[in-house]
Amino acid sequence: MNFFIGINFVLGLACIFLGYQIKFKHRIKLINGYKTKNLINKNLYTNWVGASELVIGFLILVTAFITISIRSVAFISITDITLIGILILLIMDGEKKYSK
Repeated sequence: MNFFIGINFVLGLACIFLGYQIKFKHRIKLINGYKTKNLINKNLYTNWVGASELVIGFLILVTAFITISIRSVAFISITDITLIGILILLIMDGEKKYSK
């Protein structure tokens, strides 16, 4: 149980760190497959991806805190899979929205 909670804390902090670096420091090299020639607006795209990472990272941390109180591995597993799926969909939506 503690292993899963620890993994969630590390994953949440990693998402928050990457989201911060992308959104506020504009470290676009952290985005996999990023090509400036395919985008309409580079700043809006990096803000979209960074904000998505930040929100999902905070939600993963919240999931870890909730799991500490309810002690359910099933809850943490289902919630993590759902949050990662949502992150993928958000990034795909941003790719469509800001691509040429």
